[in-house]
Amino acid sequence: SVVSSVSSALCLAFITFERYYVLKNSINYNKRLSIKVTLIVTIIIWIISFCAATLPLLDFNSYSAYAICLPFDTRGSIYKIYIISLNSILVACFFFICILYILIFVNTIILEKKSSQTGCNNETQLRLRSAEDQKLARNITLLVMVNTICWGPVVYICAYSLITMTPM
Repeated sequence: SVVSSVSSALCLAFITFERYYVLKNSINYNKRLSIKVTLIVTIIIWIISFCAATLPLLDFNSYSAYAICLPFDTRGSIYKIYIISLNSILVACFFFICILYILIFVNTIILEKKSSQTGCNNETQLRLRSAEDQKLARNITLLVMVNTICWGPVVYICAYSLITMTPM
């Protein structure tokens, strides 16, 4: 679950960044992320994910503290640092994704308003764009909600273990 949580959070953050980057540079076709950059980032994401999952096996925490086999033991300060780091990655990715999707939505609206001011648009095209905007907003909201549902329990249990931590 640690590998899947961290890797999915980081992958979705990278995919969201790539979407935003493409939107911001939509006119300049040469400004795209290359396959090499994407491959390097993906490898780094998987290395970080496996390291995060392996650290409890190297006594940076323990998978046996909770019945759900998550490394949220709070007996030592190194354990607490691990928990805070893991929680910080998930929360930072969530806010990064939320901010970028808000920017994507706002930039899409701005670009559509600029293109509608050219006078080449009829009422049917404007209605179609409005429907597409609503669909985009629904999809963004759904994605953010799914992320919250998936990562929420891990973040909650992580925070709960820190709040109810045993004294050293």
